[in-house]
Amino acid sequence: MKGFIALCLVLLAAGCASTGGTYEAPAPQWVRERAPRWVRERPPRGAIWGIGAARSALGVAALPLARNRGRMGIARQLDALVRETLRGYAAGQGGETLDGLAERTGRRIIAMNIPHVLPLTVWNGPDGRWWCRMTLRTEEARAVIMEVLDAETAEIPGFDRAAFQSLLTRRLARRASRPPVIDS
Repeated sequence: MKGFIALCLVLLAAGCASTGGTYEAPAPQWVRERAPRWVRERPPRGAIWGIGAARSALGVAALPLARNRGRMGIARQLDALVRETLRGYAAGQGGETLDGLAERTGRRIIAMNIPHVLPLTVWNGPDGRWWCRMTLRTEEARAVIMEVLDAETAEIPGFDRAAFQSLLTRRLARRASRPPVIDS
């Protein structure tokens, strides 16, 4: 239980990091020992992965929890991507920072049930822990981000949607090949 709490704190700190990137620390020992091999794979171009793991005294509750944690891994990656892209957009426009917009947009993305996130691989480990690799195509990720951003920027004069979308597309192409985020 202490290891689980420590891992949650590390993941929370990674989500709040001011660098805007996703924290990619070496996997904890329990992940290296008990996880399926596909946990360490990188997603193919055009996809973002989130990996969830859960173990429960009620075995049936663990699989949906692992799926939700995989979805949350994807949502946290999209949150980090939006923050970093808005920072780059603001720097490129030479204007004010958009920290408030980044915060609101990130919160909405994390809180929403992102459509089109699908389970790709499910595995039940020998210790009873369920592992689930969730996937989201980058085109769908871009559509989700732009939908949320359109709602948030409706009243911001001078926001160049096309410039932001171009920057987002380039950053999504780079991010798609990063290792998945593991949420357990």
